[in-house]
Amino acid sequence: MIGIALQIIADCLSFGKGVGYFAMLSEGMQLPIGFTIAANGQVCIPEGITHRIFVNVTQSRRKLFNNLKPGTTYYLYYVLMVGDTVGLISDCVPISSTAVL
Repeated sequence: MIGIALQIIADCLSFGKGVGYFAMLSEGMQLPIGFTIAANGQVCIPEGITHRIFVNVTQSRRKLFNNLKPGTTYYLYYVLMVGDTVGLISDCVPISSTAVL
């Protein structure tokens, strides 16, 4: 049997010049309560996480996530950065991964 690894390509609206973007993709469930990002960029991941969280830290709005599981719902979040300041985590967008053969 051959495994299928899927990918998701995501994009968000532009918030102007000088704004950087990073994104997180949570596998199978939303980010847990207690998962935070402070204005200085410090990420707090609570204990007990049992699912994968992909992070894309490229500065562009377009994000590529690879090696995803077919039939799984992923939850996409964006975070904006301006200079040394990091914004709040966006609302999540659920994305279902389905194989296209």
